[in-house]
Amino acid sequence: MNPLTVVLFGGQTRTKLKDLTKSKDLPAFLLNATDKLAERLAGISPLLGDLVYMEAGFLRMDGTPTANAAKRCRTFVQEECTVMSPRGDRLVGTLYKADRPTHTYVLCVHGYRMTAESEFARYIPPYHDMGYNVLAIHQTGAGLSEGKYVTFGLQESDDGLLWVQYLLEKDPEAQIFLHGDSLGAATVLLMTGKELPAAVKCCISDSAYVSAKAEFEYVLKSFHLPRLLYTLERKSFLKESGYDLDEADVLAAVKRSRTPTLFLHGERDVFVPPENCRNLSEACTAEHRVKLFPKASHCQSEYYYPEEYFREIGDFVQGYLN
Repeated sequence: MNPLTVVLFGGQTRTKLKDLTKSKDLPAFLLNATDKLAERLAGISPLLGDLVYMEAGFLRMDGTPTANAAKRCRTFVQEECTVMSPRGDRLVGTLYKADRPTHTYVLCVHGYRMTAESEFARYIPPYHDMGYNVLAIHQTGAGLSEGKYVTFGLQESDDGLLWVQYLLEKDPEAQIFLHGDSLGAATVLLMTGKELPAAVKCCISDSAYVSAKAEFEYVLKSFHLPRLLYTLERKSFLKESGYDLDEADVLAAVKRSRTPTLFLHGERDVFVPPENCRNLSEACTAEHRVKLFPKASHCQSEYYYPEEYFREIGDFVQGYLN
């Protein structure tokens, strides 16, 4: 692969994960300075200002909130889970078991360049408090999972089906709902466009894009780069991996979906703009609901609106569980 293709699509398998319980807040003056920088840049370039605003949100999320959540996660009964992909990659996840026996499972699918812990440490405790088992997986090429490529939902959605089957073999009475963020959201929506077992009751999509092509072209346009770069990288990656990014078409998947879906999105998202959410929900043929969060940027709705966020999910999910 050429260097740019490696950066964009190369897997980042790690055998040692960051200890999130040691995450600390950055000094207040640095956070305040980032906020002020975002305000000033917004006067010059709204996009650049909003990107800094988004990063300021992540800087706040990655400190004490994550550390406290990770410490709670460590108190839960855990079980390491593995499946083998058709490619021969060993894929790894962690099952956080509910305090009381239950047949309800949340399959959590993280986003680009994230891991099960870095993305979902803050989500696992609220789901645990709801009384659900949580299976947080490391996507192919990330965290503890093996794999050579990030394919923006193509192989990831097939891997998701393996995890569904794993849960059904473990618990034939399982009721499963899917939750994905960003690339993970695109992954679970692509899964709903495939044949899913009846045990998959519903889907939570947070900050999904309509297609890999549309997202790449949006980012290139935002930085005044030619769309030709996408065409060149698509061809390079196709030749290297056999995966065609044009086939990562989430919009087409939701048109085939029969899985009830809750679409969540931050209205200040400039990385995957909320228009993606509106377009996906309008195209979705399954029962669905949409919830937008005014102050939130990309995958930050849970941070800015924790009670409303999980209340929305809880109300939606309960309507489809037996």
